[in-house]
Amino acid sequence: AVYAIHNNRTIDEEVILRLILSFGLGYLWFGFCQIFSEAKNLNGVKHGLLALVGFVPLLFITFGSTDEFFRLFFIVPALMLLIMVAPYALRRSHDESFWIFNRHVWFGVAVAYVASLLLAGGVAAALEAIKYLFGVKIPSELWSDIFVFCGFVLGPIYALSFVPRQFDYKDEECHTPIQVGFIVNWIFAPLVLVYMTILYAYFIKIGVMREIPKGQLSYMIVGFLGAGLVTYIVSYPLHGLGGKESGSKESGSKASGSKALRLISKYFFAAMIIPVVMQAVSIGMRIDQYGFTEKRYVVAMSVLWFAFIALGFLFKKLQLKHIPLSLALLLLLGSWGPWSARDVSASSQLGRLEKVMKEHGLIKEGQVVPVAEGEDLPSDVRINIRGISDYIFRHKHEFYGFNNKYKFFDHLGFPHISKWNRKNNAGISDTGRFNFQFHYREYNKPIDVRNADFYIQNLPVRKKYNANVKPLVYGEFEEAVITVTLQDYSTVSIDISDELKELIRNSDRNGQRNLAPVFVKGENKKYSVRLRLRNINGKVKVGRPIINHMNASVFIKEK
Repeated sequence: AVYAIHNNRTIDEEVILRLILSFGLGYLWFGFCQIFSEAKNLNGVKHGLLALVGFVPLLFITFGSTDEFFRLFFIVPALMLLIMVAPYALRRSHDESFWIFNRHVWFGVAVAYVASLLLAGGVAAALEAIKYLFGVKIPSELWSDIFVFCGFVLGPIYALSFVPRQFDYKDEECHTPIQVGFIVNWIFAPLVLVYMTILYAYFIKIGVMREIPKGQLSYMIVGFLGAGLVTYIVSYPLHGLGGKESGSKESGSKASGSKALRLISKYFFAAMIIPVVMQAVSIGMRIDQYGFTEKRYVVAMSVLWFAFIALGFLFKKLQLKHIPLSLALLLLLGSWGPWSARDVSASSQLGRLEKVMKEHGLIKEGQVVPVAEGEDLPSDVRINIRGISDYIFRHKHEFYGFNNKYKFFDHLGFPHISKWNRKNNAGISDTGRFNFQFHYREYNKPIDVRNADFYIQNLPVRKKYNANVKPLVYGEFEEAVITVTLQDYSTVSIDISDELKELIRNSDRNGQRNLAPVFVKGENKKYSVRLRLRNINGKVKVGRPIINHMNASVFIKEK
């Protein structure tokens, strides 16, 4: 990282990034191996073989992968979860020991990084003071070096000093600090109950109204159940051993957590069953309609994990360590191979695109063929092809020899429809957004202002009636109507909705950047105003474009 900061270009930046990623993965993997070897009393040879066997695939992923490191979103959290269970993975253990070990580890990580940030901030402030008071010239890269050192070297090494060498603890050592007890008793637990109440109220509504679950329901369930599991683990001493809080008079007695926490410890896993079933139904419907994507794969994986956890704890077959261990194994399973999130999603979407194109005669004898002359594909079919192909090419997959959407649509013989411009029968989206940027090569070049008395190179046009201080000449808009207020407070209004509709209809496959200049005009009794759009974005509602933000160059001519 320091090497990259100092702008040394002898090594490609991507190579440096891959080195940083491989070192980060190595830190986590070797940390797991060290703790596991100490707990199992492995000799140096076995320890070294374990470390090597695991690290070689990680190197292959960081240096051999071309999929934008997507797999790391599975592997990094999996390695962190493995560290949680490293001393207990393949041996008998008690929940109390698991909880105490992780309390030390993660408290140490928090302290290490707070200390690192304090040091980095303090040294940076000291250097800034020296620079300001004594006029000393300090290279700007030095500040970055400080934060890189504290974040990548000091923090990780200091965190290691908190990792216990002892892995088995007595039951009486398992207690919750008073501060943590307060948080889980009076913040986490009540919130989890509120979340579950909201979910069950919605489930009742689904049953009464017989409506289809909303598309985002499965993601909400993941968040709610995840919060409940975290609360259950963090609060374990308050319900696992009758509730011991360090420093309390009840420590060692049958003191219990709050009523909300007692409800969670007693009924949470049973209460998980219906949300998991609804989550399975919701994500199953989406997968049936639109196939797998990485996000839907993760949600489907969470269904399996939540079901495993709920049933395992209901039948008293699981321990605390099985919560992170099972998730780590699922994440590793989903990171590589034909069953991985990327490969399953690719197979699903490629199959969908192939099916659609075969149904409409666009694949014959194993090749993609253009749309037949005189034939016009329905707009919904074009939109479907656009959506699936966007996914496929964005994720660097190949379809019948094509790996570029522009060449693909050139070959098909109809234009690519931009993501933001799905068209209905009126030719304009009712739910889409637009974002146009117009390219002008003005730098070091003269601007023709012969037909104007005044010129403003860049005028921000703000939403009407805002509270900003207004300059002598300013622009405002309401929906797609622009009002320019001039120095004498006279106004010129320009409705640009037609121009926006035309832009949305005709935005080509090169996207919405670097578009050709667009001029709009308006006038009053004294002035003629011509705007040259620089950038403009907004949304379309009921067939009408509504501006959110825009900038324009202004040409003003007196009559």
